[in-house]
Amino acid sequence: MAGLVLGAAPSLLGAWLSGYTYRQEVTINPGITDANLADFPLLVRITDQANPLFAASATGQDIVFTASDGTTPLYREIEHYSNAGSNELDAWVRTSVSATDPTKLYMYYSGDSEGNSTDTWNDGYRMVQHLHQDGATAGVYADSTSNGNNGTPYHQGALGNLHTPTGKVNGAVSLNSVRTDNDNIEFSDSNSLDVGAGTWEAWINPATLGNHDYKTVLAKSYASAWWFGLYQDTGKVQLWTSGLAHVSTGAVSANAWSHIAATWDGPGAGSEVKFYINGQPAGEVAETDVVNQNARAAHIGVDYQSESNPNYDYQFMGLIDEIRLSGAARSGEWIEASYNSVNGSFLDFGPQQVIPEPSAFLAWSLLAGLGIGAGWWRRKRQVL
Repeated sequence: MAGLVLGAAPSLLGAWLSGYTYRQEVTINPGITDANLADFPLLVRITDQANPLFAASATGQDIVFTASDGTTPLYREIEHYSNAGSNELDAWVRTSVSATDPTKLYMYYSGDSEGNSTDTWNDGYRMVQHLHQDGATAGVYADSTSNGNNGTPYHQGALGNLHTPTGKVNGAVSLNSVRTDNDNIEFSDSNSLDVGAGTWEAWINPATLGNHDYKTVLAKSYASAWWFGLYQDTGKVQLWTSGLAHVSTGAVSANAWSHIAATWDGPGAGSEVKFYINGQPAGEVAETDVVNQNARAAHIGVDYQSESNPNYDYQFMGLIDEIRLSGAARSGEWIEASYNSVNGSFLDFGPQQVIPEPSAFLAWSLLAGLGIGAGWWRRKRQVL
Protein backbone atom coordinates (compact mmCIF):
# COMPACT_ATOMS: atom_id res chain seq x y z
CA MET A 1 0.00 0.00 0.00
CA ALA A 2 3.04 2.23 -0.14
CA GLY A 3 2.46 5.46 -1.99
CA LEU A 4 -1.32 5.28 -1.60
CA VAL A 5 -3.31 7.80 0.40
CA LEU A 6 -5.46 5.40 2.41
CA GLY A 7 -7.30 8.25 4.03
CA ALA A 8 -8.15 10.03 0.81
CA ALA A 9 -11.50 11.76 0.81
CA PRO A 10 -14.36 10.22 -1.12
CA SER A 11 -14.29 13.28 -3.36
CA LEU A 12 -10.70 12.49 -4.32
CA LEU A 13 -11.14 8.79 -5.13
CA GLY A 14 -14.73 9.12 -6.30
CA ALA A 15 -17.47 6.56 -5.80
CA TRP A 16 -16.31 3.00 -5.14
CA LEU A 17 -17.88 -0.26 -6.34
CA SER A 18 -18.96 -2.25 -3.31
CA GLY A 19 -17.29 -5.61 -2.73
CA TYR A 20 -13.86 -4.89 -4.25
CA THR A 21 -10.59 -3.96 -2.58
CA TYR A 22 -8.54 -2.56 -5.47
CA ARG A 23 -9.02 -0.73 -8.74
CA GLN A 24 -7.04 0.89 -11.53
CA GLU A 25 -8.16 3.66 -13.86
CA VAL A 26 -8.08 2.63 -17.52
CA THR A 27 -7.76 5.39 -20.12
CA ILE A 28 -8.69 4.74 -23.76
CA ASN A 29 -6.83 7.21 -25.95
CA PRO A 30 -8.99 8.75 -28.71
CA GLY A 31 -6.62 7.71 -31.52
CA ILE A 32 -8.20 4.25 -31.42
CA THR A 33 -11.10 5.46 -33.59
CA ASP A 34 -12.10 8.27 -35.95
CA ALA A 35 -15.75 8.29 -34.79
CA ASN A 36 -17.57 7.97 -31.49
CA LEU A 37 -18.63 4.36 -30.94
CA ALA A 38 -21.25 2.90 -28.61
CA ASP A 39 -21.36 -0.66 -27.27
CA PHE A 40 -17.92 -1.40 -28.67
CA PRO A 41 -16.10 -4.61 -27.55
CA LEU A 42 -12.75 -3.27 -26.32
CA LEU A 43 -9.84 -5.58 -25.63
CA VAL A 44 -8.21 -4.75 -22.30
CA ARG A 45 -4.88 -6.53 -22.40
CA ILE A 46 -2.26 -6.34 -19.65
CA THR A 47 1.10 -8.02 -20.12
CA ASP A 48 3.12 -5.81 -17.75
CA GLN A 49 4.58 -8.42 -15.44
CA ALA A 50 4.81 -5.90 -12.59
CA ASN A 51 1.17 -4.83 -12.67
CA PRO A 52 -0.18 -5.34 -9.11
CA LEU A 53 -3.34 -6.93 -10.51
CA PHE A 54 -1.57 -10.27 -10.85
CA ALA A 55 -0.65 -10.44 -7.17
CA ALA A 56 -4.12 -9.42 -6.01
CA SER A 57 -6.37 -11.56 -8.23
CA ALA A 58 -6.03 -15.33 -7.93
CA THR A 59 -8.21 -16.47 -10.85
CA GLY A 60 -9.14 -13.33 -12.78
CA GLN A 61 -12.86 -14.00 -12.34
CA ASP A 62 -13.06 -11.19 -9.79
CA ILE A 63 -11.96 -8.62 -12.39
CA VAL A 64 -14.84 -6.33 -13.35
CA PHE A 65 -15.14 -2.97 -15.09
CA THR A 66 -17.22 0.15 -14.58
CA ALA A 67 -17.82 3.38 -16.42
CA SER A 68 -15.96 6.52 -15.41
CA ASP A 69 -18.34 7.14 -12.48
CA GLY A 70 -16.76 4.15 -10.73
CA THR A 71 -20.03 2.29 -10.07
CA THR A 72 -21.91 1.67 -13.33
CA PRO A 73 -20.98 -1.91 -14.30
CA LEU A 74 -19.93 -2.78 -17.84
CA TYR A 75 -20.44 -6.15 -19.49
CA ARG A 76 -17.21 -8.06 -19.80
CA GLU A 77 -15.72 -11.39 -20.88
CA ILE A 78 -12.42 -12.69 -19.50
CA GLU A 79 -10.87 -14.63 -22.39
CA HIS A 80 -7.61 -15.38 -20.62
CA TYR A 81 -5.97 -14.75 -17.26
CA SER A 82 -2.66 -16.06 -15.99
CA ASN A 83 -0.60 -15.03 -12.99
CA ALA A 84 1.73 -18.02 -12.96
CA GLY A 85 4.83 -17.94 -15.12
CA SER A 86 3.85 -15.29 -17.66
CA ASN A 87 1.31 -12.77 -16.36
CA GLU A 88 -1.42 -11.78 -18.81
CA LEU A 89 -5.00 -10.52 -18.88
CA ASP A 90 -7.15 -10.55 -22.03
CA ALA A 91 -10.58 -9.12 -21.23
CA TRP A 92 -13.28 -7.86 -23.60
CA VAL A 93 -15.33 -4.93 -22.27
CA ARG A 94 -18.46 -3.43 -23.84
CA THR A 95 -18.07 0.33 -23.66
CA SER A 96 -18.49 3.60 -25.48
CA VAL A 97 -15.35 5.06 -27.04
CA SER A 98 -14.73 8.71 -27.91
CA ALA A 99 -12.88 9.87 -31.02
CA THR A 100 -12.00 13.24 -29.49
CA ASP A 101 -11.48 12.81 -25.75
CA PRO A 102 -9.93 10.15 -23.53
CA THR A 103 -12.47 7.59 -22.32
CA LYS A 104 -12.12 6.61 -18.66
CA LEU A 105 -13.03 3.24 -17.16
CA TYR A 106 -12.26 1.54 -13.87
CA MET A 107 -10.99 -2.01 -13.46
CA TYR A 108 -11.85 -3.49 -10.05
CA TYR A 109 -10.43 -6.70 -8.56
CA SER A 110 -9.90 -8.67 -5.36
CA GLY A 111 -13.57 -9.10 -4.59
CA ASP A 112 -16.66 -10.91 -5.78
CA SER A 113 -16.26 -13.36 -8.68
CA GLU A 114 -18.40 -12.81 -11.76
CA GLY A 115 -19.12 -15.06 -14.72
CA ASN A 116 -18.60 -13.94 -18.31
CA SER A 117 -21.53 -12.15 -19.94
CA THR A 118 -22.75 -12.87 -23.47
CA ASP A 119 -24.02 -9.26 -23.42
CA THR A 120 -20.39 -8.20 -23.89
CA TRP A 121 -21.22 -8.66 -27.58
CA ASN A 122 -24.11 -6.47 -28.72
CA ASP A 123 -27.16 -7.83 -30.53
CA GLY A 124 -25.57 -7.32 -33.95
CA TYR A 125 -23.09 -10.15 -33.39
CA ARG A 126 -24.26 -13.55 -34.65
CA MET A 127 -21.12 -15.46 -33.65
CA VAL A 128 -17.86 -14.60 -31.87
CA GLN A 129 -15.13 -17.24 -31.77
CA HIS A 130 -11.95 -16.59 -29.80
CA LEU A 131 -10.62 -20.00 -30.94
CA HIS A 132 -8.38 -20.42 -27.88
CA GLN A 133 -9.87 -23.69 -26.64
CA ASP A 134 -7.63 -26.73 -26.30
CA GLY A 135 -9.50 -29.98 -26.96
CA ALA A 136 -11.13 -32.34 -29.44
CA THR A 137 -14.72 -32.67 -28.27
CA ALA A 138 -18.04 -31.73 -29.83
CA GLY A 139 -18.89 -28.07 -29.29
CA VAL A 140 -15.55 -27.25 -27.65
CA TYR A 141 -15.33 -23.95 -29.54
CA ALA A 142 -17.86 -21.97 -27.53
CA ASP A 143 -19.64 -19.01 -29.09
CA SER A 144 -19.25 -15.92 -26.91
CA THR A 145 -22.65 -14.55 -28.01
CA SER A 146 -26.03 -15.76 -26.79
CA ASN A 147 -26.67 -17.51 -30.12
CA GLY A 148 -24.90 -20.70 -29.09
CA ASN A 149 -23.06 -21.27 -32.37
CA ASN A 150 -20.55 -23.67 -30.84
CA GLY A 151 -18.05 -25.40 -33.14
CA THR A 152 -16.66 -28.92 -33.36
CA PRO A 153 -13.07 -29.47 -34.62
CA TYR A 154 -12.21 -32.13 -37.21
CA HIS A 155 -8.93 -33.53 -38.53
CA GLN A 156 -8.93 -36.07 -41.36
CA GLY A 157 -12.63 -36.68 -40.88
CA ALA A 158 -12.51 -37.39 -37.13
CA LEU A 159 -12.55 -35.24 -34.01
CA GLY A 160 -9.17 -33.52 -33.75
CA ASN A 161 -7.38 -30.99 -31.57
CA LEU A 162 -6.54 -27.92 -33.69
CA HIS A 163 -5.21 -25.77 -30.85
CA THR A 164 -2.02 -23.74 -30.98
CA PRO A 165 -0.93 -21.41 -28.15
CA THR A 166 0.50 -18.85 -30.59
CA GLY A 167 -2.60 -16.87 -31.50
CA LYS A 168 -3.10 -13.18 -32.01
CA VAL A 169 -5.05 -13.02 -28.73
CA ASN A 170 -4.25 -15.97 -26.49
CA GLY A 171 -4.56 -19.23 -28.49
CA ALA A 172 -5.73 -19.91 -32.06
CA VAL A 173 -6.39 -22.79 -34.44
CA SER A 174 -3.75 -24.25 -36.75
CA LEU A 175 -5.24 -25.74 -39.91
CA ASN A 176 -4.21 -28.08 -42.70
CA SER A 177 -0.47 -28.64 -42.65
CA VAL A 178 -1.41 -30.52 -45.81
CA ARG A 179 -4.63 -29.93 -47.74
CA THR A 180 -5.86 -33.49 -47.38
CA ASP A 181 -6.05 -33.09 -43.59
CA ASN A 182 -9.33 -31.23 -44.17
CA ASP A 183 -8.90 -29.51 -40.80
CA ASN A 184 -12.02 -27.53 -40.02
CA ILE A 185 -14.45 -26.39 -37.35
CA GLU A 186 -18.09 -27.19 -38.09
CA PHE A 187 -21.13 -25.23 -36.89
CA SER A 188 -24.63 -26.64 -37.14
CA ASP A 189 -27.11 -24.78 -39.30
CA SER A 190 -28.79 -21.97 -37.40
CA ASN A 191 -31.06 -19.07 -38.29
CA SER A 192 -28.50 -16.78 -36.67
CA LEU A 193 -26.00 -17.80 -39.36
CA ASP A 194 -28.37 -16.73 -42.15
CA VAL A 195 -26.65 -13.45 -42.86
CA GLY A 196 -27.50 -11.08 -45.68
CA ALA A 197 -26.31 -7.62 -44.78
CA GLY A 198 -23.42 -8.32 -42.46
CA THR A 199 -19.78 -8.17 -41.45
CA TRP A 200 -17.22 -10.96 -41.64
CA GLU A 201 -13.90 -10.47 -39.88
CA ALA A 202 -10.94 -12.49 -38.61
CA TRP A 203 -7.27 -12.45 -37.74
CA ILE A 204 -5.38 -14.76 -40.10
CA ASN A 205 -1.79 -15.91 -40.57
CA PRO A 206 -1.65 -17.95 -43.79
CA ALA A 207 1.19 -20.43 -44.09
CA THR A 208 1.11 -20.09 -47.86
CA LEU A 209 -0.63 -18.13 -50.59
CA GLY A 210 0.29 -20.70 -53.23
CA ASN A 211 -1.64 -23.59 -54.78
CA HIS A 212 -3.71 -21.20 -56.91
CA ASP A 213 -6.69 -22.19 -54.78
CA TYR A 214 -9.33 -20.40 -52.72
CA LYS A 215 -8.64 -20.36 -48.98
CA THR A 216 -11.70 -20.53 -46.73
CA VAL A 217 -11.77 -18.56 -43.49
CA LEU A 218 -15.52 -18.83 -42.77
CA ALA A 219 -18.20 -20.15 -45.10
CA LYS A 220 -21.73 -21.52 -45.40
CA SER A 221 -21.35 -22.56 -49.06
CA TYR A 222 -20.12 -20.04 -51.60
CA ALA A 223 -22.80 -20.99 -54.14
CA SER A 224 -25.91 -20.80 -51.99
CA ALA A 225 -25.17 -18.55 -49.00
CA TRP A 226 -21.85 -16.78 -48.26
CA TRP A 227 -18.10 -17.38 -48.28
CA PHE A 228 -15.25 -15.34 -46.72
CA GLY A 229 -11.58 -15.99 -47.33
CA LEU A 230 -8.62 -15.40 -49.65
CA TYR A 231 -8.77 -15.39 -53.44
CA GLN A 232 -6.52 -18.01 -55.04
CA ASP A 233 -2.80 -17.20 -54.60
CA THR A 234 -3.19 -13.40 -54.59
CA GLY A 235 -3.58 -12.76 -50.87
CA LYS A 236 -6.65 -10.66 -51.67
CA VAL A 237 -9.76 -10.91 -49.51
CA GLN A 238 -12.86 -12.33 -51.17
CA LEU A 239 -16.53 -12.34 -50.19
CA TRP A 240 -19.17 -14.40 -51.94
CA THR A 241 -22.75 -13.25 -51.36
CA SER A 242 -25.87 -13.50 -53.50
CA GLY A 243 -24.02 -16.14 -55.52
CA LEU A 244 -21.48 -13.55 -56.70
CA ALA A 245 -17.81 -13.09 -55.80
CA HIS A 246 -16.10 -9.81 -54.97
CA VAL A 247 -12.38 -9.25 -54.32
CA SER A 248 -10.42 -6.61 -52.41
CA THR A 249 -7.83 -4.37 -54.02
CA GLY A 250 -5.36 -4.82 -51.15
CA ALA A 251 -3.73 -8.10 -50.14
CA VAL A 252 -2.26 -9.85 -47.09
CA SER A 253 1.12 -11.54 -46.80
CA ALA A 254 1.97 -15.12 -45.90
CA ASN A 255 3.46 -15.95 -42.50
CA ALA A 256 2.22 -12.73 -40.89
CA TRP A 257 -0.85 -11.82 -38.85
CA SER A 258 -3.41 -9.66 -40.66
CA HIS A 259 -6.89 -8.50 -39.73
CA ILE A 260 -9.32 -8.91 -42.62
CA ALA A 261 -12.94 -7.78 -42.85
CA ALA A 262 -15.71 -7.52 -45.40
CA THR A 263 -19.09 -5.81 -45.09
CA TRP A 264 -22.26 -5.82 -47.18
CA ASP A 265 -25.09 -3.36 -46.54
CA GLY A 266 -27.46 -4.94 -49.07
CA PRO A 267 -29.59 -5.91 -50.67
CA GLY A 268 -31.08 -3.00 -52.59
CA ALA A 269 -30.13 -0.02 -54.68
CA GLY A 270 -26.81 1.55 -53.72
CA SER A 271 -25.66 -1.46 -51.70
CA GLU A 272 -21.93 -2.18 -51.59
CA VAL A 273 -19.43 -4.77 -50.47
CA LYS A 274 -16.48 -3.12 -48.71
CA PHE A 275 -13.16 -4.66 -47.75
CA TYR A 276 -10.68 -3.79 -45.00
CA ILE A 277 -7.17 -5.02 -44.25
CA ASN A 278 -5.55 -4.11 -40.93
CA GLY A 279 -8.25 -1.55 -40.26
CA GLN A 280 -7.85 0.32 -43.54
CA PRO A 281 -10.15 0.36 -46.60
CA ALA A 282 -9.08 -2.17 -49.26
CA GLY A 283 -11.66 -1.71 -51.99
CA GLU A 284 -15.42 -1.60 -52.53
CA VAL A 285 -17.81 -2.75 -55.21
CA ALA A 286 -21.55 -2.47 -55.86
CA GLU A 287 -23.69 -5.49 -54.91
CA THR A 288 -27.47 -5.03 -55.02
CA ASP A 289 -28.70 -8.60 -55.57
CA VAL A 290 -30.97 -10.68 -53.32
CA VAL A 291 -29.88 -12.54 -50.18
CA ASN A 292 -29.23 -16.27 -50.58
CA GLN A 293 -29.53 -18.70 -47.67
CA ASN A 294 -29.36 -22.46 -47.16
CA ALA A 295 -29.78 -25.13 -44.48
CA ARG A 296 -26.17 -26.31 -44.47
CA ALA A 297 -23.58 -26.28 -41.74
CA ALA A 298 -21.01 -23.48 -41.65
CA HIS A 299 -17.26 -24.09 -41.44
CA ILE A 300 -13.98 -22.46 -40.52
CA GLY A 301 -11.15 -23.64 -42.77
CA VAL A 302 -13.03 -25.46 -45.55
CA ASP A 303 -16.13 -25.16 -47.76
CA TYR A 304 -18.22 -27.54 -49.83
CA GLN A 305 -16.76 -28.27 -53.25
CA SER A 306 -20.05 -27.35 -54.92
CA GLU A 307 -23.79 -27.47 -54.39
CA SER A 308 -23.93 -30.97 -55.82
CA ASN A 309 -20.68 -32.20 -54.25
CA PRO A 310 -20.62 -32.16 -50.43
CA ASN A 311 -16.91 -33.05 -50.25
CA TYR A 312 -14.67 -30.44 -48.67
CA ASP A 313 -12.41 -28.16 -50.68
CA TYR A 314 -10.81 -24.71 -50.60
CA GLN A 315 -8.78 -25.44 -47.46
CA PHE A 316 -7.09 -22.69 -45.48
CA MET A 317 -3.54 -23.54 -44.44
CA GLY A 318 -2.23 -21.59 -41.46
CA LEU A 319 -3.51 -19.92 -38.28
CA ILE A 320 -6.91 -18.32 -37.66
CA ASP A 321 -7.99 -16.36 -34.59
CA GLU A 322 -10.80 -14.08 -33.39
CA ILE A 323 -13.54 -14.73 -35.95
CA ARG A 324 -16.65 -12.56 -35.77
CA LEU A 325 -19.85 -12.65 -37.79
CA SER A 326 -22.34 -9.79 -37.56
CA GLY A 327 -25.83 -9.34 -38.94
CA ALA A 328 -25.17 -5.71 -39.85
CA ALA A 329 -22.59 -3.87 -41.92
CA ARG A 330 -20.13 -2.34 -39.46
CA SER A 331 -18.71 1.09 -40.19
CA GLY A 332 -15.15 1.63 -41.30
CA GLU A 333 -14.46 3.35 -37.98
CA TRP A 334 -15.74 0.31 -36.09
CA ILE A 335 -13.47 -2.01 -38.04
CA GLU A 336 -10.50 0.32 -37.60
CA ALA A 337 -11.12 0.35 -33.85
CA SER A 338 -11.42 -3.46 -33.85
CA TYR A 339 -7.99 -3.69 -35.43
CA ASN A 340 -6.45 -1.05 -33.17
CA SER A 341 -7.95 -2.58 -30.05
CA VAL A 342 -6.02 -5.80 -30.66
CA ASN A 343 -2.92 -4.51 -32.40
CA GLY A 344 -2.34 -1.04 -30.98
CA SER A 345 -1.25 0.60 -27.73
CA PHE A 346 -4.20 2.82 -26.94
CA LEU A 347 -4.70 2.02 -23.25
CA ASP A 348 -3.05 3.56 -20.21
CA PHE A 349 -3.37 2.16 -16.70
CA GLY A 350 -3.27 4.28 -13.57
CA PRO A 351 -1.70 3.22 -10.27
CA GLN A 352 -3.47 0.73 -8.07
CA GLN A 353 -5.93 2.37 -5.68
CA VAL A 354 -7.20 0.71 -2.52
CA ILE A 355 -10.64 1.15 -1.02
CA PRO A 356 -10.49 3.91 1.61
CA GLU A 357 -10.60 2.70 5.20
CA PRO A 358 -14.03 3.06 6.84
CA SER A 359 -12.37 5.14 9.55
CA ALA A 360 -11.07 7.51 6.89
CA PHE A 361 -14.58 8.06 5.54
CA LEU A 362 -15.81 8.83 9.06
CA ALA A 363 -12.88 11.15 9.74
CA TRP A 364 -13.41 12.93 6.45
CA SER A 365 -17.08 13.47 7.22
CA LEU A 366 -16.26 14.97 10.61
CA LEU A 367 -13.52 17.19 9.20
CA ALA A 368 -15.66 18.32 6.30
CA GLY A 369 -18.33 19.32 8.79
CA LEU A 370 -15.73 21.50 10.53
CA GLY A 371 -14.65 23.04 7.22
CA ILE A 372 -11.21 21.41 7.29
CA GLY A 373 -9.95 20.38 3.84
CA ALA A 374 -8.44 17.18 2.45
CA GLY A 375 -4.93 18.68 2.30
CA TRP A 376 -4.84 19.04 6.08
CA TRP A 377 -6.06 15.44 6.45
CA ARG A 378 -3.27 14.06 4.23
CA ARG A 379 -0.62 16.06 6.11
CA LYS A 380 -1.99 14.87 9.42
CA ARG A 381 -1.86 11.23 8.26
CA GLN A 382 1.83 11.62 7.48
CA VAL A 383 2.76 12.58 11.03
CA LEU A 384 0.47 10.15 12.86
